[in-house]
Amino acid sequence: MGTPAHGSRFVFPLILTLVVGIPVLSLVASADAGQGTNVILITVDTLRADHLGVYGYPRKTSPNLDQFAKEAVVFRKAFSHAPETNPSFSSLMTSHYPHETKVLSVSHLLPPGALTLVQILKANGYQTAAVMSHFTLRRGSGFERGFDVYDDQTEDRVFVRWTTNGPAGPWLERVAPKTTRAAIKWLEGNSRDKFFLWVHYDDPHGPYNPPAPYNTMFAQKPSGGGKNIPVSRDGRGVGGIPPYQLLGDHRDPAHYISQYDGEIRFFDEAFGELLQTIRQLHLLDNSLIIFTSDHGEGMGDHGYYFDHKRFVYNGLIHVPLILRLPGERSVSKEIQSAVAHVDVLPTILDQLGIEAPRGLRGQHLFIPGKEREIFSEGFSSGAKYVLIHNGLKLILSGRSYELYNLRADFAETTNLMKKAVSEAVFSRVIGMKKSLDAIRQHDALKLGKPVIWSIDPETKRMLRSLGYVQ
Repeated sequence: MGTPAHGSRFVFPLILTLVVGIPVLSLVASADAGQGTNVILITVDTLRADHLGVYGYPRKTSPNLDQFAKEAVVFRKAFSHAPETNPSFSSLMTSHYPHETKVLSVSHLLPPGALTLVQILKANGYQTAAVMSHFTLRRGSGFERGFDVYDDQTEDRVFVRWTTNGPAGPWLERVAPKTTRAAIKWLEGNSRDKFFLWVHYDDPHGPYNPPAPYNTMFAQKPSGGGKNIPVSRDGRGVGGIPPYQLLGDHRDPAHYISQYDGEIRFFDEAFGELLQTIRQLHLLDNSLIIFTSDHGEGMGDHGYYFDHKRFVYNGLIHVPLILRLPGERSVSKEIQSAVAHVDVLPTILDQLGIEAPRGLRGQHLFIPGKEREIFSEGFSSGAKYVLIHNGLKLILSGRSYELYNLRADFAETTNLMKKAVSEAVFSRVIGMKKSLDAIRQHDALKLGKPVIWSIDPETKRMLRSLGYVQ
């Protein structure tokens, strides 16, 4: 799954093959297409694709994002490579898997040997800035390397209740309106430069605490027959509510989902304001805009509630991915084939006419051909590995395997390993297992062992109480 070789100046026909029966879309990047093109990367923490209107969610959680998607390419089946923030973004920013970047959890440093997108763009004359709102992405995590400006102010404190490990809080973040204001301030002062801007919103991350009116926007009146679930015994969402997510005496999962959706709508309003400024500064004409999230969130699927680190089911690694091309090159299309975060970096470099490093795990999002293999992995509560190929998803956890037909069962309700399968399917599983083993055992970067970055005792206690540090 390497990136095709290409030069710094090119004429490259990009053929997007859509679902059968729909005409193909041809996008052509001219030799000068990337000259002076800005890159704006907008990411949101803990955002499930299937809780957005553009991905079919019935609640109006994302009107501004839905409107943005009407003039962009929407990837229906995009996947992250880990169900945790820092590992996921390590893959997005390097086009390598977490076991190669050595960022296996939020406590692991992104090492200097992992070349990132921002470093490549900086070396090619870009002004670089980031506005971070998630506590684990603050300066010292390694993600700040290559940025001229790395605004990691997380002054908003969300207090949560005590747990058996002590106080699970405060959770530090920067709420969406402040994140947008910081991004707008930077844009207004730098819009005439060729730039890369990464804006990361944290708001859907738990504890779900949207302000009014978003806290009641999707709430439903108790019917008296609502489902109640217990507090999770393991503290991490298996079979019940994680202690750090508790909202008073509420035990009905529908209430928590309403607050999660309220957080998304709260973010969406701020996102709309950021888009308005981008338009007013006439940046749509010369900016490549990418929207995605790091991972999803358990909403009761597989008995896993309001957490994301422990499993690798689709609710946790299926993410939105929306790409808007500059100016008149912008199109409104949907791509049904499976893609992944490692494909973002080579796509950006191709669009800018910048030569990509050798050995990347991803490929251009728009290159046609056979269905690519999608790999993901998680390391909380034991290593878990995923391979998705041609509609099948294989999960390895310890010595146990799960198999799902995503074309018929995207919610992963039926584990085919527990049923009789045809010889053809069995043969495919054997092939997938070999591919899965080859990927997880290959380490292209050879960066050594994971390194825990400097975390003070109070911060470490807070992260442990939230399930981030073992």
